Amino acid sequence: MKKKLLTGLGFMALVALSPSVAHAQGINGIISTASRIINQLIPLVIGLALLVFLWGVLQYALTKEDNGKEAAKGYMLWGLIALFVMVSVWGLVNILSETILGSTSKTVTPPAIPVVPSS
Repeated sequence: MKKKLLTGLGFMALVALSPSVAHAQGINGIISTASRIINQLIPLVIGLALLVFLWGVLQYALTKEDNGKEAAKGYMLWGLIALFVMVSVWGLVNILSETILGSTSKTVTPPAIPVVPSS
């Protein structure tokens, strides 16, 4: 049963990714497509971790039993751990990519400070 499920999921992934692979310009196109997909999934996963944390806060506030409060503390703890790890790794990847690949964003120049001419 598991083998059929894994085979089916693998086939569906192959079918879903085949247009992007067929239209890709070599390995750079495949990496670019994978990068875009991952960059779109990161905020979604961070949002899910935030929802787990908020679910724990809500359970903690609404539960009166000690056993329920312990479970809520677990949700809050794991939500915070997930948020910390994801944001830290995301920041480290951005720092390393800008260090190794160079700056990919435009340089922002601050506005000039106005000078009052003396009379």
